[in-house]
Amino acid sequence: MKPNQLWHLGLMQNPVREPEVSEIDAIDWEDSELTVEEPTHGIVLPVLDCPLDHESLELLRLAVQPTASSDSLAVTSI
Repeated sequence: MKPNQLWHLGLMQNPVREPEVSEIDAIDWEDSELTVEEPTHGIVLPVLDCPLDHESLELLRLAVQPTASSDSLAVTSI
């Protein structure tokens, strides 16, 4: 999936209400007790199972050598 697709999927699964400007202005940031150590919430990625069976995955690993230099983007024909 492309990043934009993941973003929209995340918004559909975890909708977020847009804050009113007055709500943002009313936040007392000095006394909010927010620290850098607290985890931040970002994009929630779904856990996806690999659609390939074990044999197909091994064939793919043999065919694609991501660190090899080549003129064919590291893809070899089997």
